[in-house]
Amino acid sequence: MNEDVTKTGPYRLVVPGMGSDHCAGIVRSSIERLEGIESIRTNISNHRVQVKVGDNGPELESIRKAVENAGYEVDEAIDESRDKGRDSVEMEEAYLKRAWRRFVIAAIPTTLIMILMMPHMFWQPIPGYLAIIAILAFPVVFLYGGWATHVSSWKAIKNRTANMDVLISMGSLPPYLIGLAGFIWPMRHSWKWPPPS
Repeated sequence: MNEDVTKTGPYRLVVPGMGSDHCAGIVRSSIERLEGIESIRTNISNHRVQVKVGDNGPELESIRKAVENAGYEVDEAIDESRDKGRDSVEMEEAYLKRAWRRFVIAAIPTTLIMILMMPHMFWQPIPGYLAIIAILAFPVVFLYGGWATHVSSWKAIKNRTANMDVLISMGSLPPYLIGLAGFIWPMRHSWKWPPPS
């Protein structure tokens, strides 16, 4: 005799980057796009999302993917009827440790840039200053410091949402790329307004 497999749940997701009502709204709307969702509860203080699904609702993995496609990391996704999950304090500490490590790695070259900027601007120009700055800024913008942010931004844009990572990418990528273009192809003409007739 075949028994129908019914949905269990509720499902619980831990989304460390969900730290504001705006972020919770993006997570909620991304999950609501799935068919068969009965209810969603978000809690920004402990970064948890609880989702109840109907009999024809999505699997846990689909819900997880919807949140990740919105540009948010999911540290844990569990079926609460089967699993209690990890301790939320432990997950929060792991998330903060990763964030602190990215901060330190980005802070070292950023601090060097600021230290070099002062003598270059106020005392003596440093030979090769622009090349040094471009090299020091590259890992901050593109590698360990900024890569996770840009990946999250791209996912959010593909999901037609805008989270804080989109704003950070918009504020870091264009200035770096425009500055790099200006360094490689310097402007050789002085521009005057109005242009000569």
